Amino acid sequence: MSDYKVYEKANFYIHKRYNIHQVLGKGSYGVVCLATDSRAQGDSPVWLAIKKVGGILHKQVLLRRAIRELRMMRYFRGHRNIISLVDVNFVSIEPYEGLYCFQELMEYDLSKIIYSSVQFSEFHVCSFIYQVLCGLKYVHSADVIHRDLKPSNLLVSSTGTVKIGDFGLARAIKVSPSLFTVAPITNYVATRWYRAPELIIRESRYGRPVDM
Repeated sequence: MSDYKVYEKANFYIHKRYNIHQVLGKGSYGVVCLATDSRAQGDSPVWLAIKKVGGILHKQVLLRRAIRELRMMRYFRGHRNIISLVDVNFVSIEPYEGLYCFQELMEYDLSKIIYSSVQFSEFHVCSFIYQVLCGLKYVHSADVIHRDLKPSNLLVSSTGTVKIGDFGLARAIKVSPSLFTVAPITNYVATRWYRAPELIIRESRYGRPVDM
């Protein structure tokens, strides 16, 4: 394990090829750090966002969520409006244990942009909406619902590209002619302030519309 190093600020245990620069954010399910890959080919460094999901050895629900997210990201890899998974690593050493997901870096998220002082034209707003809908159409075409679509999960690059991220609550569904699930699935999903009406009233049968 001499090829690994510790980044104390985030309890990261990571290969020396990656240089951690700062913590980008923390949530109830993990922490995300900004990093560069020293072994990347080319003259300029490759920037990455490394997401660590901890507690998966002790909580089955977190393990299922992590596995589901990896499967979804692998399945949707390649679409220009869905975040790309670059690599995965698992560490079992306490207190650094967790699943480390290496993702392409997106400089902003829509939540930060909304609350910033930047003024966007109607063209930019339409572009953002169009890109989100393109990504969402691709997800829905695979009979998958995201279930946690909100501004902080819509990632934006410095060039204006928008990508859907965080598939931890995404779920594959069986579709009936009315586009609703055949079997009941949990309604305790999505961040409270972004829940669809059918989730607020705890409806057990829902489908694609909850993402709208």
